[in-house]
Amino acid sequence: MSVDYSFRPASYSDKGAIYSIMEKNMSDYFNSFTLEGWSREKFDKGFKPERITVCEMGGRVIGFYDVEAQKDFLYLRNLQLIRGSPNLSLVFLERIECEAQNSGLRKIRAKMFVSNPALRLAVRRGFVVIDDILSESSCWVEKAIGCGLLADSSR
Repeated sequence: MSVDYSFRPASYSDKGAIYSIMEKNMSDYFNSFTLEGWSREKFDKGFKPERITVCEMGGRVIGFYDVEAQKDFLYLRNLQLIRGSPNLSLVFLERIECEAQNSGLRKIRAKMFVSNPALRLAVRRGFVVIDDILSESSCWVEKAIGCGLLADSSR
């Protein structure tokens, strides 16, 4: 059975749907593991639709990812799916890898809470933990991408 979904660039009109997904998926982590906790104000300040790609199914936003090109890597700021929607995490990650390659970047980095089950998926998909942030119960993960790439130890 195929799942009918599509991706498109986000717009400001997607802000409410993206906030709703983020709050449901991440507020408990932020409230448990960060000093500032979950904050609508922080979300509003960081909302940049030009970095975000949304995934729709049946005209409804079911997920999104937020990436930002840095000097040496593509920073995966967020990857979120509505709970109960088809699991398209691997499709999202493949698209993100293609975006990095198309931008000439050789690595993807993300910051993840260590108790988030998505961390296990990232590790299975080739990400490695490069730094722990004990004060936030989180870590930085990184994946080298591209044809014939050797792991680079000069992070």
